Amino acid sequence: MIADILTILNDPASTNELISLSFCALRLLGREKVALEPILEQQSLSRIITLIRNGDENIRDEGVKLLVNLIIGNGYIKRVLDEEGIFDLTWEVLKSDTCSLKCQGFFCRLQLHLLSTADTITTRECEREDSINAFAKVFARSVSSDPAHPDRLFTIREVLKTLFSVTREQSKTENSEPHRLLYDRILPTMQELLLLEEPDDVKRQCTHLLLNLPSGTPYQKLVTETNAIPILTVLIGLLDRQTGPDTSDNQIPFLSVVHHILQHFPQTRQFFYTAVFPPEECGEDVEQGISEDEIRKGMKPSIQLPEGSLRQRLIENLTNLNYNLKYYTGEVLFLLCGEDADELVRLAGVGRSAGLLAEKGLFGARSPQ
Repeated sequence: MIADILTILNDPASTNELISLSFCALRLLGREKVALEPILEQQSLSRIITLIRNGDENIRDEGVKLLVNLIIGNGYIKRVLDEEGIFDLTWEVLKSDTCSLKCQGFFCRLQLHLLSTADTITTRECEREDSINAFAKVFARSVSSDPAHPDRLFTIREVLKTLFSVTREQSKTENSEPHRLLYDRILPTMQELLLLEEPDDVKRQCTHLLLNLPSGTPYQKLVTETNAIPILTVLIGLLDRQTGPDTSDNQIPFLSVVHHILQHFPQTRQFFYTAVFPPEECGEDVEQGISEDEIRKGMKPSIQLPEGSLRQRLIENLTNLNYNLKYYTGEVLFLLCGEDADELVRLAGVGRSAGLLAEKGLFGARSPQ
């Protein structure tokens, strides 16, 4: 059967439909563990690449899927594909104007580009600058595509997942320059995505990419003086909707960005403070219905913490067992309080704030009660 398929692929008279069906058949045979050695020879791979390059949209889609499966199952053929100009081919099909019409095919093209430009299949390092530029352009293209397209969100989600995998693997390597360069290219698109009206899970995936950010990389391309408040508004809404017992990890990337904004743009702190601790509910002159004895001893916060409210969840995070969640929440609240131990105790109570104040050497710096 393999010999018959090769005959079809090598016959100049074969129709586009027959070639597409042959690619599909090879892919399915590979899944069934049928030996594909004749297909893995350089001459056969060269013919497949030529057909993909010159074929119609169906041939490209089926051919790309076939190559993805062949590379994953037989990593050694990447050397042969490199000789056949696989990078030029993958970048060519990614730039195809018609490629966005079939998002499943589009994602397979992205996968093929990832696999073909990696140093190895296991580490998936993206070292070449042209490859980094390609990823950035694919990301920008998916975000700026027609919002009405029914498959647009599928594409964005898959691109974000792929970028997260790439950056996570890159963060483990000693050479950080390609990692920094990739983020330098994608941070402007991340900014655009955060400010668009998109589902929460898409914005969560976007901020998760920041967890793999190389240390010391500036956020300037993501947050600026002009967009700091709009991005904070988005993040407050996202944090407010992170309810339930399994949302701890989801809050961390949001809080890390909030911490960066509050740290580098001090003028935004009052905005965030007012949004989370509104003066009409949390002001010092507002009657809270809490006994003076409890307040004086610091047994309870001096403000009401409505069940399920964002301020209640932030205060409770101060004693969460998830260290990263506790750390970023503590840093955010400390900045909101103007690094004032008394104000932190007023909002959180001694019990919740003790650990943070002790870490900062301020536990004994409170004013006498």
